[in-house]
Amino acid sequence: MYSRILVPLDGSELSERAVPHALDLARKYGAELTLLRSTALPDRVYALPDLTAAAYMERYRESEQETIRKYLEDWKQRLEAEGVTCRSIHRLDDAANAIVDQAESDEVDLVVMCTHGRGGFDRWVHGSVASKVMRRILCPLLLIRGQSKREVS
Repeated sequence: MYSRILVPLDGSELSERAVPHALDLARKYGAELTLLRSTALPDRVYALPDLTAAAYMERYRESEQETIRKYLEDWKQRLEAEGVTCRSIHRLDDAANAIVDQAESDEVDLVVMCTHGRGGFDRWVHGSVASKVMRRILCPLLLIRGQSKREVS
């Protein structure tokens, strides 16, 4: 039923709550997991006096990529130790775009991701990656509640 499962992570413990669910499904169906981390570069950059904006962006990008590479590699090793085939990808894009594009290009069978459970003003300001993905994704999407009712109250 599932041979390729995409698991978007944003580096937060909340997003990582989707991993055990994806791991269970990968074990059950012998599926490959793809861990996805996306980074949207800032719209504006205010450089330090000794750096141009381009040089600053390059340093920022390199530093960010190394941090993300280590993060994804750590998760990949942990999941492979659990006996699951796993790969990791970092995309420079808005989270929702990265998830939808990766799902389409890899022809994944399922996306397993966590919702942050934002509501009201916070959701209006930040938007909801999960709802953007849900409106655009072509494959099945398993949404894991990021916060329990107790945490929300």
